[in-house]
Amino acid sequence: MAENLPRFSILICNYNYAGFVGQAIRSALEQNYPVDRFEVVVVDDGSTDNSREVIEGFRSAVNLVTVFQNNRGQSGAFEAAVNAAHGDYVCLLDSDDLFHPGKLPRVAAALARLAAPADEILLCNALFIEDSTAGTLIQQSWFDVVGISRLPDQWTLSDPIMDFPYSIPCGLVFSRPLIAKVLTAMPTWAFPRSADGVICPAAFMRTGRIHYLREKLGTYRIHGGNEFGGLVNGIYVPKLNWRERTPRTLRFLYEWLDLLDLPIIEAAV
Repeated sequence: MAENLPRFSILICNYNYAGFVGQAIRSALEQNYPVDRFEVVVVDDGSTDNSREVIEGFRSAVNLVTVFQNNRGQSGAFEAAVNAAHGDYVCLLDSDDLFHPGKLPRVAAALARLAAPADEILLCNALFIEDSTAGTLIQQSWFDVVGISRLPDQWTLSDPIMDFPYSIPCGLVFSRPLIAKVLTAMPTWAFPRSADGVICPAAFMRTGRIHYLREKLGTYRIHGGNEFGGLVNGIYVPKLNWRERTPRTLRFLYEWLDLLDLPIIEAAV
């Protein structure tokens, strides 16, 4: 019955992506899921283009929540979105990416199969990667790119270390209390871009496990304006500046580990 289904909050944080954000919102609103069991929270983080006009074009949607704020960076936008959310679970969606219509029902079915505390879920689903310039999907999925395709359905802190065993935002699902705890601990302006790269390991440290759903339930769009990735001869290539982000990320994670007061776990070799 519908009242037994989990409630979801789809969080879309936007900054100057007026050309994409409307498509992201539409893909979120058009989920094959009871409309009273999910909401779409859109935070515009001080855009200077016509993003606000595009977002307000969806004001008739009964389950749409909008937040317009001065620019606070991505971690600040995520925090505002989580504070406005009411769902049991939070699904992130970058404003230039897309959900597929079956995203929420398939995630709900996966959650029902998990024997894990409902307030400490970190789940990653697979994604298509689209060459938006050509309008075609590339052969790799996101799980192929980062090596998750080779992993079991659950990855734990005692397993061998992986560089990035996560999805990007449009493939991430968190228990709302879990992501709220992480964002409360994060300095707002410390991670103005790619905040998910900090939220994911912090959540992983808290839960001790990541659950994988191998169904491709969204599309990561490569359109030439992506800050952290691109395509070379049809192959995904990251464009990360590790020197810029790693020291700040590690500093926060060390502090976060102290807050958690967790026992040390020996990683497998």
